[in-house]
Amino acid sequence: MKKIVALVLALVLVLTAVSALAAPSPQKPKKKTTANESATEIEVPDAGDTDGTKAIKEQIKKDADAGNALASVTVGLPEGFTKVSEMATVKFPAGAKNLKFKKMFQTPYAAGTTVEVLFGIPGDPVEWLMVTGVANAAGEVVFTLSEAVYNKIVGKEVVMIPVTKA
Repeated sequence: MKKIVALVLALVLVLTAVSALAAPSPQKPKKKTTANESATEIEVPDAGDTDGTKAIKEQIKKDADAGNALASVTVGLPEGFTKVSEMATVKFPAGAKNLKFKKMFQTPYAAGTTVEVLFGIPGDPVEWLMVTGVANAAGEVVFTLSEAVYNKIVGKEVVMIPVTKA
């Protein structure tokens, strides 16, 4: 009788262990990523214009009226990247640990489109920085900043210009 009880208890323990291993583990609910988290891209927020950003935009518009919107840009763009559809004044959040960002411009870009993203930092002269981004399925431009670029633009109003092939 003792052997039967021991055998039944052993069987119950084995079945309990097997069912525990086979059960799916509970999933934690996903939450929105903030500037201090690193799971996904961080949305680049728009900012109000300053005198410096207004001056950059006015110069780009003058250059466009003269036939070359990028004439004042002092960073080398890859061959064929000449189309400027818009400009935005943005301010990157401080404290980001993840340096992967996304920006939805007024012009949604086709998924997979390569976009050279220019950053104009107001000053005399304007400092230009550039990174390469790619449009995602939602039409947003996704890009990763190096720490050096992030440290130059964080907390400042800068002009962001997406440039595509003409």
